[in-house]
Amino acid sequence: MLRKLVVLVLAVLLVTPAPAVAQGNRIQSFIRLPGTENTVPLGQPVLLVGGARSNTDEPVTGVELQFSDDPGTWHPAATRNAPETTWNLVHEFTTPGWVKVTARGRTATQVQSGPMNVLELWIGGGRLPRVDAYAYLTLHERGDTTENPVDDDPRPVELGLRFQVDRPGKIRKILSTNNFTAGVGARVGRLWTADGQLLAEAPENDQWWNPGFLLDGGAGIPVVPGVTYVASVYTPFGRYAVTENYFTTTFIQAPFTIEPDAGVYRYHDDGSSGVPSQTYAHSAYSVLPLFYS
Repeated sequence: MLRKLVVLVLAVLLVTPAPAVAQGNRIQSFIRLPGTENTVPLGQPVLLVGGARSNTDEPVTGVELQFSDDPGTWHPAATRNAPETTWNLVHEFTTPGWVKVTARGRTATQVQSGPMNVLELWIGGGRLPRVDAYAYLTLHERGDTTENPVDDDPRPVELGLRFQVDRPGKIRKILSTNNFTAGVGARVGRLWTADGQLLAEAPENDQWWNPGFLLDGGAGIPVVPGVTYVASVYTPFGRYAVTENYFTTTFIQAPFTIEPDAGVYRYHDDGSSGVPSQTYAHSAYSVLPLFYS
């Protein structure tokens, strides 16, 4: 009798279906920019950027954001699938203090219902967020732009990024993508003040374990809040990476603050000299400073 009971229990276990996983729980979304607990300005449009993925048979078709000071509204973000879903939203924060931002993704038939990515931001001034000792600026992909890895412009050009920092520190090096391997001539990295003072320049370090342009041999150049700087890279053969319509609004990634039209350039064959200051189509040129505190 006991043996028959055991057999019966095993049979029931074998035919009992496993609990179904809700499809909405298999959609993930995340916020990459601004960073966790970053401080963003009050009453000024700010760029938010992130990604999403679906572990279902359906691709992500949209991402929405909710703000804790307006909990009844989900704001649709611009999205792009290539191949991972990226998204961006420009939002103006109007409530000072802590605000939570929640992201959720959706497919054609499902809305994310599982754990959602929640980002806390401090709105207004008076607070410095924690940052790593080494902080790279990162240009996360937006959902409404696409990078051109090799622009066909062959002119010698100096490409740059205007930025400010929220605390004293040093810019130790500059990174810059070069996807044009047939280029002839040496690239040079430079750090300027926006009003034209050259602070440092460095050749490109080709060691794989420490790439980039090492300012003052890697010791770094001091930078302080309240001053606008330009990190630039002279490229004698052109053919640079560019993303148009990237710096359309304020970009916060502590300790960096990037204002609209932060991507700058200067051609070296037109008789001009000094710090790059021209802008075109809100472009980003993949010039990335490394901050050390």
